[in-house]
Amino acid sequence: MDAEKASAADTSFFELFQIEPSVDIHLPSLEATYHRLSLKLHPDCNTHADLKTRLHSLEQTAQLNRAYATLSNPQRRALYLLKIYGINLEDSQNPLQAPLSFLNHMLELREQLQQASLSRQTDKLENLERFATEAMEKKLELGCQCLRDGLGHGPPEKLQQAALHLVCVRYWQRFLEDVECFQEELSS
Repeated sequence: MDAEKASAADTSFFELFQIEPSVDIHLPSLEATYHRLSLKLHPDCNTHADLKTRLHSLEQTAQLNRAYATLSNPQRRALYLLKIYGINLEDSQNPLQAPLSFLNHMLELREQLQQASLSRQTDKLENLERFATEAMEKKLELGCQCLRDGLGHGPPEKLQQAALHLVCVRYWQRFLEDVECFQEELSS
């Protein structure tokens, strides 16, 4: 890999958009920068260039798309910030686990979900979906608040707390995906 490709791959998503790493970003500015950079980097702008230049343009566009997808989504942005600060929840070696009380609660909810599906209670499924959506949003906000408090010169345990909240958000996401599957089965 040549130095130009290595440096492009190592560029932080925040650097790519020329913004400071933060939980809170101005989405209209991010979108405007994304469109401006897309027009500049898109492979169609280099159709008459040599193969190396076109491939580089394609790589830059792919990185830009990944960066935008990450930074425009609050949960992905929070996970990315944790990764920058050394906590990678995507790493299979990551020892962080949701609290036992939370896991027990999820088991109870999954039993309710299974029962509602078996008895074809669409109203119960809708209630579970609403409850899970609200709980997931609260956990995400708690995780983001811990990140705000822990970034920069904050106490490192705040980043660990943020990570735990985001681990729980993932459980809620999986639960909501299962609710959606059950709802689709009942509607067909």
